[in-house]
Amino acid sequence: MKIYKIFMLALMVSIVLVLSVGTISFAGSPTIEETVTFINNTLEYYSGCLDTSSNVRVHINDCIITVSYDVGSVDWKYIANLKDLNPESAKLKDDYTLSNKYACTKVWIYTTNNEKTVKDIGYNKKEKIDKDNTNYFIIPAIRDKNQAEKIMKATQFLVNQCGGKGDIF
Repeated sequence: MKIYKIFMLALMVSIVLVLSVGTISFAGSPTIEETVTFINNTLEYYSGCLDTSSNVRVHINDCIITVSYDVGSVDWKYIANLKDLNPESAKLKDDYTLSNKYACTKVWIYTTNNEKTVKDIGYNKKEKIDKDNTNYFIIPAIRDKNQAEKIMKATQFLVNQCGGKGDIF
């Protein structure tokens, strides 16, 4: 009986600690918040490529990820539910600027089973440019390929944390 009481007390203390601390990171894994901070800190220094997109930022709320950036006078956003993305599909693609003098790298990640669930929206000073939903999510304009690789891995981690799955075939 005494062991049972000690066990129950330890269980209640553990529950209280988990609820008061918030997200706990096990075995050295970062939290979602720490991962988003890492991505944004990296983008703050490494985003923007001469005549292409700049001011790239990532936001997450309840596993809905938004990447926002500007290209000239147009502000673009990709919005996706991380559970709809396929973590195995993440890849890096080089993107040459309009002047073809400088390569940037984009992180691409596709939706599971190529479902068109990602919103691709642009805003200029006059109107909203609303494209059809797509089957890919992009984090654009990363000047350093090694940093782009880290951002890709961090994005895959976020997708896995939110329940993203691979294609059925």
